[in-house]
Amino acid sequence: MKDFKLDTQPKIKTVFEASDTYLDQLQKQVVSSIQQEKNKKAAFRISTRGIWRYAAAAVVVIAASIPIVNNSLVTTEPTSSEIEHELLRNVDFGSVAFALDNELSLVTTESESTDPVENELLENTNVEFLITEP
Repeated sequence: MKDFKLDTQPKIKTVFEASDTYLDQLQKQVVSSIQQEKNKKAAFRISTRGIWRYAAAAVVVIAASIPIVNNSLVTTEPTSSEIEHELLRNVDFGSVAFALDNELSLVTTESESTDPVENELLENTNVEFLITEP
């Protein structure tokens, strides 16, 4: 390895040269960039303030709608009268009369009654007339 001496080596020219006012300009640049950052943060705070307002309004609306939704989802047991009305709405009285006619014909063949009302009911096969008669 060669001996290296600073006195004998040629000097390297610097590529970057700083002006005499470089330090003053540097200070101004740093201060201006800090001011710009503060302005950006202030602008961000102003814009997020509006977002918080909308978020708070949304929370209030959701909280107010929870009881309404719960009331609409609650199911109640149907009462006996509601069940009766629903069943009667879909009844075909012709088929009921036909079924009763068949049952009456089976009863008349099985036994003879001594009661005059039963005899009248057993003899009269027009069940629709008996059902609608006042």
